Amino acid sequence: PFEGWYGRKPNLGYLKVFGCTTHVKTAGTHLKKLDDRSRPMVYLGVDEGCKAPMLLDVTGNKVVVSRDIICEESIPWS
Repeated sequence: PFEGWYGRKPNLGYLKVFGCTTHVKTAGTHLKKLDDRSRPMVYLGVDEGCKAPMLLDVTGNKVVVSRDIICEESIPWS
């Protein structure tokens, strides 16, 4: 329906594989040179109302919305 209405294909480049491993950038000034700058999380989908991905932080049992992520779609969460 989108292509028939607008005359072009929709951009779906921001969608990723559900349940894949993602690495979320941690911001902070307390990090040293060789400290980890990301945390592994699980990709849940896209937040409703915007294109920001929703992620599950397994260690804290929280849902996080962040745009600074790198997805490893070939690696499922274990």
